[in-house]
Amino acid sequence: MRRLLSPDNERLIEGCPAEALRSMAAALAEFACDAVDVGDSRASAALDALRLGRFRGPELRGAEELTQELDEVAWDLQERIESDGSDQSKYVAAFKRARAVATIVMAFDDDPRMALLEAA
Repeated sequence: MRRLLSPDNERLIEGCPAEALRSMAAALAEFACDAVDVGDSRASAALDALRLGRFRGPELRGAEELTQELDEVAWDLQERIESDGSDQSKYVAAFKRARAVATIVMAFDDDPRMALLEAA
């Protein structure tokens, strides 16, 4: 497995309170979604839930469903590229949106440390 953080940064994360780790994971998820303009109310609701410290509920399910939908859009576009040489930029944009929403889902992980590491 590829190491995402330096040993020093891993030690810093280990020493952080769970609330701080969750806040960082939520901030990373929000940054990822803002960077690609996800523009879906399910993503917004899930980010709101993270900010409010609600880690169980329909918001997570909505983000999971949206991730699946966006992944399917990206896969369909990828198949078109492979079959007829369609423009790759639409696929890249769809892939980025799907991964950004997946970051929200990862931020809901039961383990706050994993939520941060997966979201990063």
